[in-house]
Amino acid sequence: MKKDVIMTKEFFWPGSVQLKIPGNVSGVSGGIIYPMGVAYHSLMRRDLNKKYPHLNRRLLDPQLYLVKLDPYTCRKKCAQLATYPWFPQKPFTSFNSGEHNQREWQRELKNKIHELWIGQLPKKADEIEKTVKSCIEVQENLDCENYILPSPLTIDQATDYSTELQWLDIGLKVSKQTNNEKPALATIAISDSALRLIEPWENELIDLIIDQVSSREPDGAYIVLEQSNEQGYYCTHHNTVGCLLRLVHGLKTAGLKRIVVAYTGTTGFLSLLAGADTWASGWYKSERRLKLTDIEDTEGRAFPAYYSHSFASEFNVEHDLDHAYKKGLLSTIQEITPASALLLSALKSGKKASMVAEWEYRPANVTAAKEHFVSAAINHTAEIANMSKDELFTYGLKWLENAKYLAEIISKLDNRHPRTEINHQSSWYKAFKNFVEKAK
Repeated sequence: MKKDVIMTKEFFWPGSVQLKIPGNVSGVSGGIIYPMGVAYHSLMRRDLNKKYPHLNRRLLDPQLYLVKLDPYTCRKKCAQLATYPWFPQKPFTSFNSGEHNQREWQRELKNKIHELWIGQLPKKADEIEKTVKSCIEVQENLDCENYILPSPLTIDQATDYSTELQWLDIGLKVSKQTNNEKPALATIAISDSALRLIEPWENELIDLIIDQVSSREPDGAYIVLEQSNEQGYYCTHHNTVGCLLRLVHGLKTAGLKRIVVAYTGTTGFLSLLAGADTWASGWYKSERRLKLTDIEDTEGRAFPAYYSHSFASEFNVEHDLDHAYKKGLLSTIQEITPASALLLSALKSGKKASMVAEWEYRPANVTAAKEHFVSAAINHTAEIANMSKDELFTYGLKWLENAKYLAEIISKLDNRHPRTEINHQSSWYKAFKNFVEKAK
């Protein structure tokens, strides 16, 4: 028999850019390891418990839904993924610490990845089982608290979902053979292309996924949303958000014990209000959303931004936060964390945000912004951790109605920067209000 675990709401740190939590932030419940972010040989050599205390509770996402990445445009990430044994590739010399320098070996793999990367999933049952076994074995060796079963990415709204179900059936069989005591989470990796055009409660693909996944009785689900149609840091389409809420709620009410939502940014927090147990989000855009074109080998520059939970968004700190203060909004939008204390104090004394060194608007000056965001995520997850269903629904409606109101005011700021995003709040409110009406 599998051990029953009483779930509460919790925040996990995603290790897609780095495994370490920003600064000295405490209160993170656990972490998710992403192959895209750390090479296999490097991961297996680390003492995770000692070096990263939050990873005492850990999950590993096999990320098999990335198997069709283009190795010409995603050379760096494909080379990372290729170090894991379940990604199909042509033969290449395995890393040997006695023979190879890590950096030089990884560079050679990156240079040759376009010749090695196969980019296709196995189709025969025995080959699928072999792939699944390698995923499960690595998670077992890493002592992950749950198995995340590998699955391809669902893109077509008209799919019969048979390929994904074949992977799930084999995954459940292998996980039970490996360790029947360890819970297994069914991966549901779905693109917003299959969600945007249809009202959530009329989307037959969501019906199909809920029915077919729950009938197989996995211990839980691990949901990843590929946002191919989004441009900013926040998911904006009400149908996409609504489908996520309905999927979470449907699986939870069908009896799945644990629902983990990743790669959705603060929409993951919103999913907690619909029944999810765990959400994961980092600060960088690549940690908040999964968009295949984001994975391409391009260089970008990150600037600090100030997260306000009441606004359900962030403020560009070059001018917009100062303008909001002048409008008398600071008491409404302030988010108090250790990393924001100096910034709020400066604003209240009439100084500009740029006068606080940790928040000065310049490239890569994001340490305080990251710490602030993670602290806020932890604080608000704890705030709702033990609420009842009705209390969660009430909280969500009040939170998003207020955020929508603030977005309308902030939309009128002079020369508002695009980083101060104001288009998703009304969409989230619409999606959540519709969800509550249907789910009650």
